[in-house]
Amino acid sequence: LEEVARKENVLDVKIRHGHMVVEVAYRNVRKGLVLRKLCEHQALYKEPYAAVLAAGDDNSDETMFQAASNDFLTIKVGQGASLARFRAD
Repeated sequence: LEEVARKENVLDVKIRHGHMVVEVAYRNVRKGLVLRKLCEHQALYKEPYAAVLAAGDDNSDETMFQAASNDFLTIKVGQGASLARFRAD
């Protein structure tokens, strides 16, 4: 994928290899930012989420855990350091 991106001069895409996954996203987009924006959008329209669960098994999920409010339920699946409050093995 990196070779195709270079060949096609696609400079604004980030390619990240994770645990059994390849994540392709715009460089400035992170899961944490998307999580925060979704929650803000719902609150803006007076329909906040009753609860938020963020779970993941990959390093790319850490931005979600970092951006999560204290009342969000965050779960790291598997081993390794994490900012999630809970863990499932």
